[in-house]
Amino acid sequence: MPQSHCIVLVHMVWSTWDRLPLLTPEVEEVVLDAVVQKAQALDCRVLAVGAVPDHLHLLVDMSPNVSVADLAKGVKGTSSRVAGRATAPKVFRWQGGYFAQTISPDDADAVVRYIGRQKEHHRQGLPPEMDLMEPLSN
Repeated sequence: MPQSHCIVLVHMVWSTWDRLPLLTPEVEEVVLDAVVQKAQALDCRVLAVGAVPDHLHLLVDMSPNVSVADLAKGVKGTSSRVAGRATAPKVFRWQGGYFAQTISPDDADAVVRYIGRQKEHHRQGLPPEMDLMEPLSN
């Protein structure tokens, strides 16, 4: 085989600083756009992205040339700078860590639906830790 072919799907989640509701509708729009643009610049294919006021979900097909840590650093850094400009004079920050989990291509449609239903999911009042523990059950 003359070329490498990789399918590595990663579901990532990260939160705003202290889980504060910083992702207002106006900020959310610019943040999601920045996340998608940076992921694409890193040669990752975005399959889904979505946010609620205190955290963001991203599903990507990873580039074989970028690590999960580099993707997280890139999308969080870029989106934080964009959000900071959008929220001035308020401060916008992400928490330092993130959650990342590889998923089977067979589960991709379920995770895309899960990410797409985040606002509904959180209106139902489920605890925040459910986001990290049950991505395929909803």
